[in-house]
Order: sequence, then C-alpha cells, then structure tokens
Amino acid sequence: MEEVRNRIIFEYEQVLSSENGEITFLKKIRKEDFDGNDASYYTKLRGLEDSYQTGGDMVLKVPGVIQNVEKYTLRTDSLIADCVLGQGAALDCFNAKLQNEFSQKAILENQIRQKAIEFLESSAEPTLKAEVLKALLGSETTQDNNPNASVL
Repeated sequence: MEEVRNRIIFEYEQVLSSENGEITFLKKIRKEDFDGNDASYYTKLRGLEDSYQTGGDMVLKVPGVIQNVEKYTLRTDSLIADCVLGQGAALDCFNAKLQNEFSQKAILENQIRQKAIEFLESSAEPTLKAEVLKALLGSETTQDNNPNASVL
C-alpha cells in the first residue's frame, strides 16, 4: 500500500506542462496531530496557473496545468467566422453596403415618382395621365376593389 502511495505522489508531485516544463503540483504539509506526533500529508497547490502562447500575441491562462494543446482549423465563410470569432467588422461592412443599396433604391424610386408627378402636372391628356398614374401606383390601385374610387 505504501508503494502505491509513493508512486502516485512521485507522478503528481511534479507535472509536465505542454510549454512550461515541470510544474510543482503537490505540496507536502507537515503538522502535529492531537497526540503531538509529526504528521504529514500532500495537497494540491492553491492558485496553480499555467499559460499558453497562441500563434499571435494572445496568452491564454488557465487554472491548473496545461498538459496538451490541440489546434483545430474550421473552414467556413469568412463573413461568418469574422462575426463569430473576430471583431465583427465584416458584418458591419456587409450591413453598411446593404443599407447603402436600400438607400440608393429609395432615392431612385423617389426620383421616378417626382418625374411622374411633374409629367402628370404638365400633361393635358387624361388617358395618358391615367396610364402614368396607374403605372406609378402599381399594385396599390389593384388592391383597391372599389371601381368607383377616385384615383386622385
């Protein structure tokens, strides 16, 4: 029994870290018991911390000892990866471009409406006015099922 105990203590007194060599893991505590006899036991060191230097400038610190590091590369769309793992700049850029496109579309639609209104104000032909107005309003007039509703 004593041999098994000594083997376990030998294995865990110093633990091999993946990057930082051997780290002291167990500490021997000596105390007197109730009878005044010398007693000792082993305990894990408190506040034990190990670190790992990533490929960049980042240092990861963890409680305990890092014995093994495995790196995985996940191949994915750069936009998604940047949003999930990065600063999210790709998504901000995407949203900015999308917002710009919506803005340009709204500007063009307003210009078309303005030109149609100018035409309606200057034209004297009622049938042509009705056709332009129908094209301008599009589905809005077809949704109105009242044939007697005034267009203007």
